Amino acid sequence: MKRLLITLAATGLLWACGGGAELDAPREAAQVASASTAPAMPQPINDAPLDVTLLLDWAEREYPTYFPGHQQNMESAPYIYRYYPKTRNYVGVAGEDVYILGPLSNNVLTRVGSREDFRCSVTPDDCPKPGYARAGWVASLSQLQHGVSGTVTIVDERTLRLSDFNYDGGGPQVYAYLGGDDTSAAFRAGKLVGPRLNRASPAYVNATLDLQLPEGQTMDGFTAVSIWCSDFHVNFGSGAFRPLPKPTAS
Repeated sequence: MKRLLITLAATGLLWACGGGAELDAPREAAQVASASTAPAMPQPINDAPLDVTLLLDWAEREYPTYFPGHQQNMESAPYIYRYYPKTRNYVGVAGEDVYILGPLSNNVLTRVGSREDFRCSVTPDDCPKPGYARAGWVASLSQLQHGVSGTVTIVDERTLRLSDFNYDGGGPQVYAYLGGDDTSAAFRAGKLVGPRLNRASPAYVNATLDLQLPEGQTMDGFTAVSIWCSDFHVNFGSGAFRPLPKPTAS
C-alpha cells in the first residue's frame, strides 16, 4: 500500500484537464499505472464496497497540496469525482477503479488502483490487525529483592503488562528491562521498557501496569524480563517468557 501511495503522490492523485468542472479526458488515456505492484492487502472484515465519499475525503486529508480545501462530489458517467480549481486537479472513481488527472499526472488520465486497495488506509477498522507472534507469552518474576513478584505478559510487539505486581518501591533507579536471556549480563546490556518504577507511594501491591517501548522499537530478540536496578545493576526479580500451555482435551 505504501508503494501505491507514493505512486499516487508522485503522479498527483488528480485529473487536471486544464480547468472546468466536467471530466472529458479521452477514454484511451486510461492506459495507466496499475496498482498491481502494490503489496497484497489483508482480507477485509467488511466486504461492502468502500464508500466513494469516504475515499475522496481521505484523499483531501492525506494530500492537501494536491486536493486543497473540501469539494463536493460531482458526476459525469461513469465517474464520481472532485475538481480542485487551485491546482486544476481531479480525483475520482469509475466503478471499482480510482483515477487521477491533472498537472501531477501530466494531464493523462491515470488509474492508481482499485477502491479495495485503499480500504485499510481509509477505513482501518475494516481490516484485521496482524497479531504479534509472541503475544500472550508470560514470564513469572522470581522473588529476589524488595518484595518483587508477579507476572509479565507480552501484549504486542511494544507492550508489556505487569499483573499481580508487588514491589516495595525502595530501589533508587528501577525499571523493567528486557534481556536476550534471563541473566544479569543480558539485562545489563538490555532494553528499558516504560517509566521508572521506584519510589511508589504506596508500594505496588497486586498492581497492573502497562509498559511500552518507544515508537519504532519492538520486543524482537528479547526473551526475558527483569525488574532491574540500573544504578547498581541488580536484578530484583526476573523471568523468561514462555507461551502459555495449550489446554488439554478432557
